[in-house]
Amino acid sequence: MKDIVIFGAGDIAALACFYFTHDSDRTIAAFTVDAAFHVSDEFMSRPVVAFEVLGQHFPPERYDLFVAISYAKLNRLRAEKAELARSMGYALPSYVSSRATTFGDLTH
Repeated sequence: MKDIVIFGAGDIAALACFYFTHDSDRTIAAFTVDAAFHVSDEFMSRPVVAFEVLGQHFPPERYDLFVAISYAKLNRLRAEKAELARSMGYALPSYVSSRATTFGDLTH
């Protein structure tokens, strides 16, 4: 199973990091943001890399990408980033709480 890079470096990214770290078998390797928003090289004790050069440091063959940015603008920005990540070759993992009630006969 691949480690994860989280797109974002704010509250939603911190929450995603918490859930993946404490309620999954996935490891968070780094965070990424658009270069225009790259203000720090570290977030939550992990590296932050500009999205434009992400593949040079965290290639899609070795890492998955989870888009954890604001729900504003009816998710349009999040959908755009997810599609761009897919086009770069990244798989986009999901998170479902281990405490969630799920039914085996349902599909996504």
